[in-house]
Amino acid sequence: MKNGLFKIMMYAPQLYLLNALLQIFRSIFLLLPGPIIAAFFDSISHQHQSGWNLWTLGALLVGAGIARVLAMLSSVATDTTCVETGKTLLRRNVFQQIIMKTGARTLPASSGDMLNRFREDAHQVSEPIVYNLMAFGAGIQALIAIITLLSIHPLITIVALIPMIGSNILIECMTTRIRAYHRESRQAAGAVSSFLGEVLKNTQAIQLTGAQQYVIAHLRHLNEKRRQTTLKSLFFTNVVLVSVSRNTTNIAFGIILLLAAQAMQQGSFTVGELAFFLLYLDQITAFIAQFSIGLAKRKQAGVSLQRLQTILPADVPENAVVDQSPLHLRGTYPALPQPQRQAEPLTRLEVRNLTYLHPQSKKGIEDISFLLLRGTCTVVTGRIGSGKSTLLRSLLGLLPASGAIYWNGQQITNPASFFVPPQSAYTPQVPRLCSETLRQNMLMGLPDEPERLHAAIHAAVMERDIQMLEKGLETVVGPKGTKLSGGQIQRTAAARMFLREPDLLVFDDLSSALDVETERQLWERLFTNRAHTCLLVSHRHFALQQADQILVLQDGRLVAAGPLEQLLETSEAMCSLWNGTIES
Repeated sequence: MKNGLFKIMMYAPQLYLLNALLQIFRSIFLLLPGPIIAAFFDSISHQHQSGWNLWTLGALLVGAGIARVLAMLSSVATDTTCVETGKTLLRRNVFQQIIMKTGARTLPASSGDMLNRFREDAHQVSEPIVYNLMAFGAGIQALIAIITLLSIHPLITIVALIPMIGSNILIECMTTRIRAYHRESRQAAGAVSSFLGEVLKNTQAIQLTGAQQYVIAHLRHLNEKRRQTTLKSLFFTNVVLVSVSRNTTNIAFGIILLLAAQAMQQGSFTVGELAFFLLYLDQITAFIAQFSIGLAKRKQAGVSLQRLQTILPADVPENAVVDQSPLHLRGTYPALPQPQRQAEPLTRLEVRNLTYLHPQSKKGIEDISFLLLRGTCTVVTGRIGSGKSTLLRSLLGLLPASGAIYWNGQQITNPASFFVPPQSAYTPQVPRLCSETLRQNMLMGLPDEPERLHAAIHAAVMERDIQMLEKGLETVVGPKGTKLSGGQIQRTAAARMFLREPDLLVFDDLSSALDVETERQLWERLFTNRAHTCLLVSHRHFALQQADQILVLQDGRLVAAGPLEQLLETSEAMCSLWNGTIES
């Protein structure tokens, strides 16, 4: 935990050092009124020895107040900058690890809970750094105040500090409970966010089944649990700890008044010194209260940091959360790097003994080998559950399969990072679109080149669809493309592939949501352009007829391979698929 907070500070050491210095100035300026007020009361009581007059003391007091306000404003500005920098770094690192970790892996938590962790837990980790710096500045202030008070009257100072030290020890003993309450509070808040996310994704199902009352009741239950756990956490940190600090302060004030009264009777203590004591003791108390709250927040930050670490992919080290990564907080964003070719253009792709079994069902694919040549089209077919999608995902590195893959004779050691544009592009069975314009969903960061975009739209048979949309390419498609039909979503994803001009095009049942005529046009345009190598899952007759080779899967194994005419003569499974006697 300490190392994590330190690494965040080391991301921008100059900023945090400036914040620490401003905290010191901010705290020390609070001490300046002490001697001025002491001299003021001594002047009134005629116990002063030098020539300070009331006007001079008043001017000094006003000047100290102005200096304090300026230091405080500067400190608050750097406080905010430090907190925002820290939590932006945390969010950036976690998001990078999740989005760059390729593979068909589900998120470790629901989308609602993930957003809650990004928003709240990142803040809970970053904020204590500023509190610690504030406590550091207040600690310098308290040290100066203690030394000053000891020089005035050692006995009163030591006796007054005893209850404060005791309260600090008591707060330290509460560490375990502080952590437990904060963990429960964060988990309850995450459960509410998670459930709300599920409700928003399934509103239609809730309406059709008449489950509104059940959903509302469950949401009330989750909110009640969140309310209770949050109240416990806030009560313990903001009420109990503050009450302990304030009560020990009152005890200390009482001790000072009792001892000061005796000393004043003996003539060894002045009214100004009493005011000095009360003012400085208040600053010492403020430090102890600040230190206590900062300590509690550090314990809570440890819980929040663990929550961020638990959503990292399994093979990512925990300290990746606080890695020193570039942030672009000012100025224009840097240009997006264009994908760089990792190998020569494809001439030959060989797959040997590709195997992957799903951990839960133990089903998948076993010992599949095949060869793809440049400019050819290979269709993978088979009944439902035969392993077609698993084969594509295993080849692309989206599943941790065993076996060997060779690109132009060179073995690919990391398929997940290799099978990306411009080497290959992939469209899954259910493509995902963002709630942006149709143009942005196709480009996805590529430069907007009209001729290239038009060619991709033509290849995906999207011309008429775009003309029918109210704003054409500038139409916002809605979350997951809800304003488009299933076929339009598939062809938008296909256009996105074509724009990247990859060597290898991989489709998983691209035409499943298309009408017959649109499907025919799509396949004709795809097969006419033999510049690409195609690997696709399909059971449609037109695709099978145009294929250079067909791979027939059954129960995760390759049972037949070759052109359609040959397979119809030699493969019973292919004949059944072609004649529609089994589900494909």
